[in-house]
Amino acid sequence: KGGVRVRTGDVGGGFGFKIFLHPEQLIVAWAARKLGTRLRWQQNRSDGFLSDLHGRDNRTKARAVVDADGKVHALHVTVHANMGSWLSNFSTYIPTLSGSRTLTTVYAIPTASLRVLGIMTNTPAVDAYRGAGRPEANYVMERLMDMLADKMGIDRVEIRRRNMITSDLMPFSMVCGGTIDDGEIPELMDAALAHADHDGFEARKADSESRGMLRGFGVGMYLEQCGGGGDGGVKVSFRDDGTILVLAAQQENGQGHRTTLTQILSDRLGYDADKIEIFQGDSAITPHGATGGARMTAVLGSTVAEVAARTLDKARPHAAEALDCNPDDLVFVDGIFSAQGTNRSITIEDLVLRLVPESGDHPFNINHRYEPDGSTYPYGCHIAELEIDPATCAVNLQRYTVVDDFGTVINPMMLEGQIHGGIAQGIGQAIHEHAVFDEQGQLVSGSLMDYRLPRADDLPAFDIHFRNIPCKNNILGVKGSGEAGAIGAPQAIIAAVTDALGVTHIDMPATPAAIWDVLQTKTSNEDTE
Repeated sequence: KGGVRVRTGDVGGGFGFKIFLHPEQLIVAWAARKLGTRLRWQQNRSDGFLSDLHGRDNRTKARAVVDADGKVHALHVTVHANMGSWLSNFSTYIPTLSGSRTLTTVYAIPTASLRVLGIMTNTPAVDAYRGAGRPEANYVMERLMDMLADKMGIDRVEIRRRNMITSDLMPFSMVCGGTIDDGEIPELMDAALAHADHDGFEARKADSESRGMLRGFGVGMYLEQCGGGGDGGVKVSFRDDGTILVLAAQQENGQGHRTTLTQILSDRLGYDADKIEIFQGDSAITPHGATGGARMTAVLGSTVAEVAARTLDKARPHAAEALDCNPDDLVFVDGIFSAQGTNRSITIEDLVLRLVPESGDHPFNINHRYEPDGSTYPYGCHIAELEIDPATCAVNLQRYTVVDDFGTVINPMMLEGQIHGGIAQGIGQAIHEHAVFDEQGQLVSGSLMDYRLPRADDLPAFDIHFRNIPCKNNILGVKGSGEAGAIGAPQAIIAAVTDALGVTHIDMPATPAAIWDVLQTKTSNEDTE
């Protein structure tokens, strides 16, 4: 272990796939040592399609015990989960322990069971991808709610309302998973319906029909369990020039770790953000801990917040000495210690410089780690409204509305960016992206000419709102947001597609070819009747 050093720079977004140990990494390292020279390996895109990890390959059946009012009393889910042709790091964990954490999602279902069968196939291994088991569980639950509503003649929104966990039940211990600490789930759904102008949908549908288009409205609830566990924390050094170096666990790959951690430390200490450096990704000096599970701010952000508090505790006696007063007479506001009843003050930055030792470590240096009291449970409501052209079977998203509960918000702009990206990935999963293999097991969608990613003109402007209640399980009150968009989007899109088509279900991805098949079957059935 001491003879191996791994340094990771900014590698861009991976959403899970870059966590894993890939065979090429070991082979290149071994070859470099064997040959005694530097080696560089670069994979081309077609190789990536053939050998990189895949995600979201489940075939699921759900059964429910439901009373005449549409209340679900028991749930049984059986999952056939593709493992691929070899087992990757978290392959068996995703459909089992991860998927079960939110099996009943936002609904107060007292009895539930989950049976998972791992299937070995010819495909590349299947492993964690943004949400890792929770998107699959939430999708099944929302599809089940729509199908129960259609079968029982109950409105799709109303059947959800009848089954939701209400605020008077909080904290709510799920039958399969953890305990949701707080939330106002029905009220959030109502807020989303108002923002989406649910009451005006029939008029918009009539307008679409006048132009020969099919219009659908889809509601998708979600619940995530994330933001728990611990890591190696941080090593904080106050340098001779007054700057702060934070060696942090986990790894930035597009989430904005440096911005968030700098913002928290700067705000809590009243320290100039330009004098704070966040460094990650060097196994020789940074604390251990991988990024994943939408937990950076809940875990590492809370760690930094505690560092700020402990630094101020250490600084107080030194500030009192500098200002010639009793520590109890000090007031700290916006980075400045002031002695009450006097005009004497000193900034935390000046105090740091004043205490720089001639040799050895600065007295404010600190190594610290923090583990939350429990997981966070962000939840929300995604609403999609779309048109389908019966002539081309193309889907045109008209409106997309989201209301989320993410607890305390640190940086609204970055938060919205996370939501935007997650929604785009969820839309891709629902109606575009598909790894297709032929009868001989050969991948036929092995390039971006054949594997369709969502493009900018496939997406409407997202109407994003928050109804936040601080989490009780970490000191910042934050709830993880990195995976939520991808968890909530697929079921909202498919619900809208089925509503537009007038059918109960269509499998993902609902491509034009799949929609054409549904319309042909529906026409054939109507002709038979």
